[in-house]
Amino acid sequence: MSDFNSASLVIEQFLRHAPGPRLEVWLSAAQSPQPRPPGIGDGFAWLIWTRAPKHIFGLSENPEEETDATAVAVGPAGQGSVLRTLCNLAVRCLSAGQSSDPNIFLGAMIAEALRMRSALVAFSRELAVVIDETLHVPLSTVQRYRSKEQVLPRSCRGLEKLLRGLRPPWRLFGEFDAPYIVAAELLRSQSAPTSRELHEPQARHSPDFRSVIWFGQTYSFTANQAACVRLLWEAWENGTPELSGAKILEEADIEQDRLSAVFRDHPAWKTMIRPGHTKGAYRLSPPTAHRKAPKNHG
Repeated sequence: MSDFNSASLVIEQFLRHAPGPRLEVWLSAAQSPQPRPPGIGDGFAWLIWTRAPKHIFGLSENPEEETDATAVAVGPAGQGSVLRTLCNLAVRCLSAGQSSDPNIFLGAMIAEALRMRSALVAFSRELAVVIDETLHVPLSTVQRYRSKEQVLPRSCRGLEKLLRGLRPPWRLFGEFDAPYIVAAELLRSQSAPTSRELHEPQARHSPDFRSVIWFGQTYSFTANQAACVRLLWEAWENGTPELSGAKILEEADIEQDRLSAVFRDHPAWKTMIRPGHTKGAYRLSPPTAHRKAPKNHG
């Protein structure tokens, strides 16, 4: 199975069963490897360099200021190879084939999601501050508490004590399915016909009919075969598609008794060129116009 087909299967499964697979993203403001996140198991993980707003780490109140950051992106167990292929194909689309490094694609996606400018490229859930490996607190709760905008109830005294001792920069955790959606659209656009393809005729030929594209199938012909195809093509375009085999051989000046001998073992015979509705007649037959014609011996 090709890379494109295997990735397409993941996309199809994702779109049918939304929200589908998600990346777990562990973020740190420092450009240094993070502690190994829990639960990687037999999944896969990438260490990615990216940019992030300082305020999400508690380093600034200005949402425009950014800092270097590292992200560990952890994928679903058992899907590492196929999802890596998916990201490879996505970055090839974006780079016009110049790169296949999945880190480039994921780094750009994470950086855009952290800027929170578009709901289309966003984390699936709100980012959470990692208090410890088992306790994650929504980033908005931490920010409101630190700015005195939120007072925690008495029942949350334990949490309040933890937040009081929290010092920036903290680690963050998020879940991310946007890369799969974007990759799906990129691959769809790559496989979609171009404007030129949509407007090109489905049947066309070279000036001497030695080369023919017939409704998606390409054929090459010898000089004698091309002479016969020219006659059949002219009849087809004239709306009078059937010619007798004898007439074709005579007009093409071919010394053969049967047209079938001229096209012996050629893939266009009985596909592009088929028997007509009367004995000894032949015609060009588009795929959608295939009809069971009587056997003839022209």
